[in-house]
Amino acid sequence: QTKVKRKSEKSKKSKKSKFEHAKYIVTDRIGIDWIKLAVYFDASINIEVIKNEHPNNVFDQAEAAFTRYFQKYPSKKTVAHLKKGLEEIRRNDILLALQNYDD
Repeated sequence: QTKVKRKSEKSKKSKKSKFEHAKYIVTDRIGIDWIKLAVYFDASINIEVIKNEHPNNVFDQAEAAFTRYFQKYPSKKTVAHLKKGLEEIRRNDILLALQNYDD
């Protein structure tokens, strides 16, 4: 039974780190399209506040937007959800970078 528990804990940690790594790839590559993805995820997101909090730093803006979104909707914290959003905004280049990432 102990082995099963450890495997389960490892699986949860692995899923989290896969998601976090995938999110980093998206954040790193998305550029100004973070706005399209953020609005697709949550139309009520306040883009101007995020831009003002992180002026002239698109990476930090994207990171802030995604962090807020996934804190607000923790059940959406999946690689599949990231991929769906990227499909919707037609960022196939980033989808290709995530092809080996699954939940």
